[in-house]
Amino acid sequence: MGDLRIISRVARRVQAAGVPVGKSFYTGKDSTIVVTRYSGILKIRDLTLAGKRGKSVPELSIILNENYYRGDPEEWFENVMDQLAKCDTWMDVQKVAKDLVKENEGPWADTVVLREQTLKAIDVAPAGTEIKFKTLTGLEISASPIDFHVTHRAMIGRVEGDPRKPGFAQDTGYWPAKKRDAAIFYAYLKDNMSKVMKMTIRDLTEVWSSLGVHYDSH
Repeated sequence: MGDLRIISRVARRVQAAGVPVGKSFYTGKDSTIVVTRYSGILKIRDLTLAGKRGKSVPELSIILNENYYRGDPEEWFENVMDQLAKCDTWMDVQKVAKDLVKENEGPWADTVVLREQTLKAIDVAPAGTEIKFKTLTGLEISASPIDFHVTHRAMIGRVEGDPRKPGFAQDTGYWPAKKRDAAIFYAYLKDNMSKVMKMTIRDLTEVWSSLGVHYDSH
């Protein structure tokens, strides 16, 4: 059992290495703790009870104030993610966070800030349910039973073969109007991944229309 735990921790540390902004990795003994990296923030959730009605999910944000930090922020995030990858329980995560605050007491007390809150478990996708991929047509899709996000990138003003007119990228995001819309699309997606892989954004919006999926975009 001890050997398996060591192997699991090593695997988690490898997964956590070099996680870029906007990406996540799982940690915890049962891989039910998710760490998501944002610009200047690590957001951590314990997904043990995620998706269950009447329950709650704890969320902890570790914020680095780069105006106070005296070192390399990238190295700091790498080090913290490595520590989190060693955590087996939510208590381990909380200890790592509190130790980070203690390390910066005194005149640098505002370097690391912690924020804790609890979320309704029914509004949080359970561990391992999220689907993320990029289609052959360039659509970026992430979906879970409670949410989805699709990014369509169009090149504006680009002239093929003319280096003087490279154009610029314009992204449009799509997300569900209500949670039920996410659930409908998620169920379709699980059974039709190969079809969606070849779809353009027009194809996808036509599918949403046929399924009765309502969405917003910007």
